[in-house]
Parts: sequence; structure tokens; C-alpha cells
Amino acid sequence: MKNYIAWIVSILAGVVCIAFMAYINVITSDMRSEEEQSMQLWAEATQCIVTAEDAASLDLAFKIIKQNSKIPVIVTEGTDSVTLLRNIDGCDTIKSQAWAQEHLQKMLDDGVQFIDIKVDSTVVQRLYYGHSNVIDRLNVFSWFQVAVVLVFVLIIYMTFRAKRKSEQDKLLIGLARETAHQLGTPISALIGWTDMLRAGEITNETASQEIGRDVSRLHDVAERFSKIGSAPKLERRPICEAIEASVEYLRPRIPKNVKIDIECVDETLQPPHNPTLIGWAVENICRNSVDALPNGSGSINISLTTDNKYTYITIKDDGKGMSQSIAKHIFDAGYTTKTRGWGIGLTLTRRIVREYHKGDIYVLSTELGKGTTIVIKLRN
Repeated sequence: MKNYIAWIVSILAGVVCIAFMAYINVITSDMRSEEEQSMQLWAEATQCIVTAEDAASLDLAFKIIKQNSKIPVIVTEGTDSVTLLRNIDGCDTIKSQAWAQEHLQKMLDDGVQFIDIKVDSTVVQRLYYGHSNVIDRLNVFSWFQVAVVLVFVLIIYMTFRAKRKSEQDKLLIGLARETAHQLGTPISALIGWTDMLRAGEITNETASQEIGRDVSRLHDVAERFSKIGSAPKLERRPICEAIEASVEYLRPRIPKNVKIDIECVDETLQPPHNPTLIGWAVENICRNSVDALPNGSGSINISLTTDNKYTYITIKDDGKGMSQSIAKHIFDAGYTTKTRGWGIGLTLTRRIVREYHKGDIYVLSTELGKGTTIVIKLRN
């Protein structure tokens, strides 16, 4: 959830930045228009000074020219000889013709605009002008905004990527440990049955049944892990059968004082599912519920209900419960409150439900000292 919030914040920051840049572009365009009008007025004032017949009409023209303290201006006689400049390299006087020509060439290279000033029928002056430093600063500031947002997005992306890699590493480590754990139980049982058979403590028939059950378990474990990372086949068959089979295997392997009940309102419920994986998901939740029961004693209730769209598998225990802060993270890879746990069982369960079955899994309710209820929701 935090990752989504980070990306939303990044997108909003980008939108704000684009809007701000658009606003700056509008301001810049308005300023360019105003500067063009100022230069047109400046050209008219220059023409007035050149062609005036008396000094009385020159005050306003000189005032207009002096007011320009920001826009760089170069005036040439014809198109080559520089006769006047203003706001060029911090100067208002021509240091030398070569120096003036150098700055004129820079302006020409920048694609500056110009206005022709007619002095008389034969003489034409040309006014070249650029734009003020304020426009340059606005442009730089807008790009600075873009750079800040890009850096911000990059930091979030790198953080998100690092977190994803960390989760994947935890998932791989946990998956390896879970594999060893899943295989260890039936293997240990097989060793035990073999020793008991050799010692004559059990009959051949009993040993055959128990060994056959554990071999079948090894087959189930291999099938479970073979489906991780590939698209499993979903079947329409009674889902109660898959859950009952998983619980039947689990019952002899949990404390005797733990009671697991299954309530199925309709034995024919057949949402599309993979029996092996759904059985695994239910088993993982039940194992966590068993660990949450105080003193290895209590009850777990599994109920199956349905509506027009979904089938709900509700698993409720009367264990110690948990805080809301813990409940938010129980499906995260590597997160566990157990001393010997590695935080992979419920992560795999979430993957089975959400990615392989396109369903959902969530903590419906939990309260310290009163137990936890988890719901698996599958599409019908």
C-alpha cells in the first residue's frame, strides 16, 4: 500500500510540475510580448530622435530609451556598423567596433529579432534585441522543477526496486526453508515407520498404510512446489473435498487438544480452483492458527459460504489474536512474530489466492485474547 501511495505522490508531483511549467510558459510568453512592444516603442523613439527638427519633442523619446534597463539592444547603421548598444555585457557604451561586432554575432547566432528604423529615404538603421535575464531565469527555474521531480521519482523508483528485491530475496530464502520443512515431516515419518517395522513394533499392514500416506504426502509436496511460478490448472470440482483432505492430513499432526471443524453449507460448491494449492493455502492458515492457540489447546472453525459472485472460506480461531499493526503485515514476505518462523507460509497463501486464483485474502477481524478470522474469497 505504501508503494502505491509513493507512486501516487510522484504522479501528483509531476502533474503539479507540468502545471507550474505551463504557467511559467504563459508568463514568459506575456513577458516576451511586452518586451517586443517595448522594443517597437524603443525603435519609434529612436526614429523620433534621429528625425526630430527641434529638441522640445525629444524628452519623451529619451525617457523611453533610458527606461530600458534589462533588454539587450544593438543598433547598426545598415546591417554591419554598430552605432549604439544597451545592456550588453553590463555596458551601455561601445568599447570597440570589434567588441561590438562580436556581441552582435552572438545575438545573431541566438536568432534574435530585429526592427528596421528608417532615418531617411536612403539610410536605414537596424535594431537587434534579445530578451531580458528574467526570462532566462524563469526558463532555468522551470527546468530545475523538472529535475527535482525526476530526482524525486528516481529515488522512489530505486527505493521501490530495492524493497521488491529484498522481498524477493526473503521469498526465495523462505521458499527454500518451507520446502525443507514440507519434505522433512513425511521423510521423518517414513524413517520412523521403517524403524518400527524392523523392530516389529507394527504390523506390515499398518506400516504399508502409513508409509503409503507419507509417500502420497511427498507427492503432494512436490506437486505444490512445481506449481509455484507457473499458471496452475483451475478445475470446477467440489472445493469442500480439497479442504477436507488438507484438514484430514493436518489433524494427526497437531496437538490433540486442538479441534478443527468444517462447515460447508453446500457440498457441491465448485468455484474454479486448483485443489492442491487451495488445500495448501488452508493448511498454512490453520498451522498459523494452531500456533496462536494458548497452551496448544483450542478450536479452529472453517466455514464455506457463497453468494452470486463469490465463495468464501472463513477460518476462525479462538487464539491469542493480534494487534492491527501486526495484522497489516502478516502476508508480507519475511514478516513473522514466531521465534522460529521465517514468514513465508502466509505470503505463499496470498500468492496462491490472489495471483493464481484471482481472488482475495484478508483479515476479517482480530482482537487480542479473542482470536482471529481470515477470509479467502474466490470467484464463482
